[in-house]
Amino acid sequence: MKILAKHLGCFVDYGQLRGIPVRELRTVMKSPPDFTDADAKVSVTDFYAVVQHLSLALNDPLLGIHVGQCLNLNTLGTIYRISLKATTNQEALHYCQSYLQKTFPNITIHNATAGRTAIISVGLPTGHETITRYILETILTVMAREITILSGEDINVKLSSPHHTSDYPPEWKKGTSFEMKFNQTLLKAAVQDNTRWGLDLLIPEYLALIESMEAQPSFGSRVKLTALRMAKPRLPALETLAGFFNLNARTFQRRLVAENTTFRQITDDLKRNICNLLILHDRFSITDIASVLGYSEPAAFIHSFKKWHGHPPQKMRDFERMAR
Repeated sequence: MKILAKHLGCFVDYGQLRGIPVRELRTVMKSPPDFTDADAKVSVTDFYAVVQHLSLALNDPLLGIHVGQCLNLNTLGTIYRISLKATTNQEALHYCQSYLQKTFPNITIHNATAGRTAIISVGLPTGHETITRYILETILTVMAREITILSGEDINVKLSSPHHTSDYPPEWKKGTSFEMKFNQTLLKAAVQDNTRWGLDLLIPEYLALIESMEAQPSFGSRVKLTALRMAKPRLPALETLAGFFNLNARTFQRRLVAENTTFRQITDDLKRNICNLLILHDRFSITDIASVLGYSEPAAFIHSFKKWHGHPPQKMRDFERMAR
């Protein structure tokens, strides 16, 4: 039985972000695939060997969740475009499930409903309990993030795992199986509301930012890349990023200071780059851009913009119009 290598590539990418080079992971596989080939396959044995190696090397009990947290930009574009033709979030998620079942053949997905609540359970054959846990928690994390983005931040998505501890994110709880529950809602209004966030525009431009960033071994560079991958579209908080690297906030900050940078400097730099893309498009109001970048009010965004460019955002837009 073969699995699409792209699924393993997600774990390999995470390993790189945590400082484990690809060449090290390739040594634990009998037949390493070409990860640049979109149709490449990998054996179940090699897949599990890589996840096992990451588990031992990183000693991260939330490995699966952390892999899932940095995946949304790899899948969101396709799922979002499909969702524009869907009526409910459950219908949109159907495409994601079908894709998983075809490219990850040994996974099982069961759907059920209880009133207006949709329930999705995922499973893998018994054995390799720790590896199975990480894979299933990755899948649930990705599904939950996509549903949240498609339906709006206020949708109530609950996840459960038999391995739940107090260290898990707040949306997780203890359960007898790996499961996701969410309210079945109409997507059309939510998607319409999300257009003010410009997801259809932000996604490819976020990806372009990622591609344009030079691959560097520094911790700060890996933090930047991770922040972009975890963006939805707001950049993640310090505590979220620190947890991703299995560090507490103080240690996380110390590692950045050791490279003569800070979390504030990194996020300001990313916000400026994203802002410079959005300000060129009149469809985004100043209030919209402030919201996308995570500012509590437009005035705070305008203050930052003046610090970056020396003049308010509307003046830059006026310059751009005159130059057209």
